[in-house]
This record gives sequence, structure tokens and C-alpha cells, in this order.
Amino acid sequence: MAAFRSFDPSGAERFNSYTDHTLFNIDQRQIDGAAVGRGNGIYINYPEHAGRRAYVTLVSPFQVGDIDGWAVLSCRLDYVSGVPRVRIFVDNNTETIPICDGQLTVCWTGESI
Repeated sequence: MAAFRSFDPSGAERFNSYTDHTLFNIDQRQIDGAAVGRGNGIYINYPEHAGRRAYVTLVSPFQVGDIDGWAVLSCRLDYVSGVPRVRIFVDNNTETIPICDGQLTVCWTGESI
């Protein structure tokens, strides 16, 4: 994604997405807790945004109904050779409780890493 820039009538820059705090949504999806499992979790890579900083949020639980006694999802962001990679996993590995679903949102900031 290219930077977004705007200018006033005199030609002075008013906004530059590379330098101003801006988030561009690049992915939003529901994560099935049962599919994540209790091992290393799942990984999602974003090679099309290599070299750029990402911002990740995960809302868990993300479902209707009582979730007392459920394990919630967690996420971590790292960069493998400059490629943003999100790991989704379960912190509480108690085998007897179900795993909640989650809503993942990943944004590109426009900033280089």
C-alpha cells in the first residue's frame, strides 16, 4: 500500500500516512477457538506488508452466551525477515475447558520497521 498524502492550496503537506499516526485495516477475521488448539497455536503471515510495522488486536471471547470456565485466545506479533507474523494461541491449556472464539484485526501503520 502506498502512502497517503494531502496538501493545502499552497502546496504544504497537511497529512502523510508514513509519519502521522494512521492505521490501515489489512485483515479482519473470526478465529475459531477449536481450530487454534492447545499446542503452538496458528500463525498468519502478511508478506505483502514486509518491512512495515503492523498493529494487532484480538478480542476473545467473541461469541454469544456464557463463557465462564472457557479458555481465551491470545496473540503475539513478530517479524520474520521483516514479514509481520501473528501467532494466535491459548494461554490456559487446561484440557477440560473449551476454547473461546476470537475476532482478529490487523492494521498496517505506514511506518517502516
